[in-house]
Amino acid sequence: MATTDAKGRFKFTVSPGNYVLGFNTFWPPSEKLPYAPIYYPSADSPNGAAAIEVDDKGRVSNITFRLPRSLAVRTIPVLVTWPDGRSVENANVWLSEKHKPWSVVGTSVSHTQFEGKFDLKGLEGLDYILFADKYSGLGKVSCAEPVVLTASNSAPARITLVLNVNDFDACQASRHNVPSKKLE
Repeated sequence: MATTDAKGRFKFTVSPGNYVLGFNTFWPPSEKLPYAPIYYPSADSPNGAAAIEVDDKGRVSNITFRLPRSLAVRTIPVLVTWPDGRSVENANVWLSEKHKPWSVVGTSVSHTQFEGKFDLKGLEGLDYILFADKYSGLGKVSCAEPVVLTASNSAPARITLVLNVNDFDACQASRHNVPSKKLE
């Protein structure tokens, strides 16, 4: 395994043999990196040859991967409120891919503005889980029931998430499972 440098270059050493060379990204697809996460070339792929062969004195160079078309940005407008309808300023809001509920898209949590609103950025064609919470200190946290946003959903004007006061453990437990509630 090797990690690319700032120019996308990499190198590593392997024993002689036949290999299939592929690459992936460490982070979920996001606005800054709008590509599906794993790429393995195939014989009919524009990404390159299906396999490389390395002999005992061989060196393989100038292998180029071409990323597929980037995924289109999908705006997901969110409103976070308290049960009485008041907006929540500085609530934490974030997306996770449905198949990786523990991983934050874009690698950072965002925060609602004064009106309790924030527009998250996802990508077309991906299923997400939408989360919101707000810490109140001493192990108390308010969290909303997470919502699944399928790739086929077109987001309404704003998706409203309602915070309820819970203990820290109750909110944490909801973050590692795919919720049953889907956006209608």
